[in-house]
Amino acid sequence: MTKIEMVKDATVDIGYEFYQTIIDFDHPVQIFREAFQNSLDENATEVYCRVFIEKTLGQEDLYIDIWDNGSGLRKEHAEYFFGLAKSTKIDKNKTPLAGKIGYKGHGTKIFFRSERVEICSKMTNGQVWGTILDDAVRQIRNTGGFKHSDVLTEQDLTISLPQDFKSGFYLRIKNPTYFKTQHTRYMLNHIYLRDYSKWFTVFGNIRHVFVTDYYSKQIFKDRVYLDSNLYLDFIIFVEGYETKRRYDVLLSRRNPSPIDKNLLHTDGERYGLWACKGGVPIEKVDDWILGGTGVGTYTYLHAFIDCDAFELTGTRGSIRNTELEILQKIKDKINQILSDRKIQNDLAERQEWQLQERTLRSIDEDEQELKRRFKDSQGKRYIHLPNGHTLPEPAKHKSGYSESETLILLIQLTTIYPNLFPFKILDYNTTKGIDFIVQKSGNAFYIELKGTMQSKINHSFRHIYKFVCYDIELKDGDILSDIEDLKVGLKINRDDRFQSLDDMFKNKKFTSYQLQPLSSIIQSMEIVVLKKVLEEVIGAQID
Repeated sequence: MTKIEMVKDATVDIGYEFYQTIIDFDHPVQIFREAFQNSLDENATEVYCRVFIEKTLGQEDLYIDIWDNGSGLRKEHAEYFFGLAKSTKIDKNKTPLAGKIGYKGHGTKIFFRSERVEICSKMTNGQVWGTILDDAVRQIRNTGGFKHSDVLTEQDLTISLPQDFKSGFYLRIKNPTYFKTQHTRYMLNHIYLRDYSKWFTVFGNIRHVFVTDYYSKQIFKDRVYLDSNLYLDFIIFVEGYETKRRYDVLLSRRNPSPIDKNLLHTDGERYGLWACKGGVPIEKVDDWILGGTGVGTYTYLHAFIDCDAFELTGTRGSIRNTELEILQKIKDKINQILSDRKIQNDLAERQEWQLQERTLRSIDEDEQELKRRFKDSQGKRYIHLPNGHTLPEPAKHKSGYSESETLILLIQLTTIYPNLFPFKILDYNTTKGIDFIVQKSGNAFYIELKGTMQSKINHSFRHIYKFVCYDIELKDGDILSDIEDLKVGLKINRDDRFQSLDDMFKNKKFTSYQLQPLSSIIQSMEIVVLKKVLEEVIGAQID
């Protein structure tokens, strides 16, 4: 006889599951997305937001307040705000109610990553109630769960709705952990929140686009049925460089912007093919385009696929929970539309515009670069050789002298004085490995070129014969190391004799720089400092 065992109900660590949900949101300002969506789901026609800092007795507290004139939250439904996977926006069959996006029962948990959450609700019957949740994460850490206060009256709360609101909901978040440092607090800038709200919250809903005009050239807009129960709205705009920046004020641009660079975004981050749920952009899906070139490359497109059949992840950051069969049907339809000859012609025309824009930008940038370089040249220093030649000194940047201009100077010197150095340059290549191959006494050696010689070398000392640089920032006795962490000591000799194949310069007194190995597996190396050679050996004047 087969033995039958009773199967126990599965168990869940509630506190741990809450914690994972609380920390699962991937962008700090999603606080606003969730709050705004809840307001609109409750039929609010007015939504207000305020961010402020309150200083008391040397302490600084950050507050985010969001309130609306929606239906409010009934007292007996408080568990839907504080509970997990509970929602007033699904029916008895666990199906989302039409037009509602915040049905997962996860969204409000983003508020809980804070020192305090306070809510106040006003019902149409005039009843006002509220409650307070103190530091949910700390409570979970200490007890494995969390509790909010008992129901409070309006007099017990620090927040209240406007008197003229017949109903509504007020949310106050105190010291959200997301915004503890300046790495994220800059996002609370008005212009940044305005931009985010218009793109990624219910206030950026693209469904209004189907009944209104838009900034750009529209090449497709239609409701497309895949079967009797599955349809999507698809809209495609093509846009030029200046058009995008006319309405997208935080889009990075060629010229310096007066706006904090932390607030800006790139074309690739914002433009392309977007999957939307309820009209709200969720995720870029450029890689759906067959034969395409990947995410972030379709910056001339502003295209949206809005489909209620998309199933979102718990934090509403992706459509990955959608059935694969449905996704494949949608992808096939999108590519069928994109392959239409008229669409192809419109896209080809836009790509031609883009090519022309790039050409015009290149001409403009060349002109600006010419002006900049001409201005820089006015303050440039020059090297005056005894034979009457004048050469420009390599440009000096924050990181040191220009290596490429040091190369040009070296070539000019070896052209004017072919026998200046006791070696001949056979090959030069900066794309890989050490820069020069030179010949001395019939043997080949490596020489590494630097604009300014510094203490950390990005090659191994094992195969380097000499270094050539324009100037040096090191002093006698300094230790230099290579990529193997092999070390050498710098020895400066201010009374050395210059080795040259040209009798005019041979044995002239000059300052030499020698790298003496601290390990027996490498040899000593010389640093040829061109500035010292110019001044002390050739007799040049630099001004």
